[in-house]
Amino acid sequence: READALDNAPSVDTGEVLERISLTCADVVQFATIDGAHAAGLAGTTGSIAVGKAADIVVLDDRSLALTPLNNPIGSLVYSAHPGLVRDVFVQGRRVKKDGELVGVDIARLKADAESSRSYLLGEMPEARLDGTWHPALVTA
Repeated sequence: READALDNAPSVDTGEVLERISLTCADVVQFATIDGAHAAGLAGTTGSIAVGKAADIVVLDDRSLALTPLNNPIGSLVYSAHPGLVRDVFVQGRRVKKDGELVGVDIARLKADAESSRSYLLGEMPEARLDGTWHPALVTA
């Protein structure tokens, strides 16, 4: 049988397998934004664009072939968007990514710190290997 996305709880409770759930792309975006904020108890501060809210916004590059043709922006967002399309990010109204690059982050320093951390950890745990065969459960005390 066909069921509305918001009406499937009784079917889940009884173990009924639904052939199809009616769900629109707008439903998916709503689940990911305001409904997610409601679920996390944050709807008063985030989840939608409104005066007084945090202004956490992700801007996608609509010039990408992945979003072409852009006949249905919401559908394109749901079906074709991916992290590589993120052009700008605002967190509480402050831009933290501009034109695909992090703002105020010294990438060279970040990479150097990651390399240094790896070297330190390998020095502290010589049995660790970087060839993909090491697993913490294999270490004997």
